[in-house]
Amino acid sequence: MTNACGGNGKERVVFACSGAADVGELADKVARKMRSDGFGKMSCLIGVGAKLDSFLQTARNSHTVVIDGCSVNCGKKAVEAAGITGTFITLTEMGIEKGKSPVTDVLVNKTVEAIKKQF
Repeated sequence: MTNACGGNGKERVVFACSGAADVGELADKVARKMRSDGFGKMSCLIGVGAKLDSFLQTARNSHTVVIDGCSVNCGKKAVEAAGITGTFITLTEMGIEKGKSPVTDVLVNKTVEAIKKQF
């Protein structure tokens, strides 16, 4: 199991943009797998986008990791608009093609492992 601490000893919290495309579904499943693997907790990105205090506090008090499926980077933009910094990952920048990537357990696991290597 990976240590759930991020930078500066803060707890790592993963947010995923679960957009309508296959890469959005993949981002969501990857974040959930990372949580179940003990990589960190998972929280609700739309709560940050809606500027709900409890979600903002969670993001501000943690090492925030945002997984976006595509280059639109909705998750990153929502977090940055709230004045929060973090680690931002875009699946299409990892070679995963939007509209051409059926979400399978194999792809989820491969993507999780590739992301974990960045930490």
